[in-house]
Amino acid sequence: MVATNFNVETLLPAIIAIAYYAFVFFFAEITRKIVGLIFKKSSLIYVLLIELIGTAQMCTCVYENSVIVKHYGHIGFFFAVSMLLLSGNLLNRGAFVTPLPVIEQFFTGRMSSEKFLALIFAQSVGGYSAFRLANSLWYYSLSYSIDHLQLFERLPCAINYKGLWDVQL
Repeated sequence: MVATNFNVETLLPAIIAIAYYAFVFFFAEITRKIVGLIFKKSSLIYVLLIELIGTAQMCTCVYENSVIVKHYGHIGFFFAVSMLLLSGNLLNRGAFVTPLPVIEQFFTGRMSSEKFLALIFAQSVGGYSAFRLANSLWYYSLSYSIDHLQLFERLPCAINYKGLWDVQL
């Protein structure tokens, strides 16, 4: 359902989603600051941790996009994702957040195998931890958002693809 009347009830899901996104970005930024204080920017561990944090941040935000699509349709989704990508680009400190450029740089010889494996590992851990982070945020915001309650209750869910045959993942 796409919202057409703008009142508090209509804007409440957007306010909660923005608070969710803001908390994720704030927590990631604090974590990046701590990493920056502890490790040298030229070290491999710094690069690994910045990649892990950036990937976890962006992937965690993806889970909240379902709330935006549910209440504001594709236009709301477009604006939410555009703002998230712009914000992530400004704050992620060079993190790739996707394996494609990492793989490309490795196969064209512009990245060492050590850095390649570190970045792929960091992205895998960041992507895996994103669902756990989203799950935690939904749990702590159950009383504020019916959408978060519904998402939290459906944690052991399955994705169903309907076509000529049913496939359950």
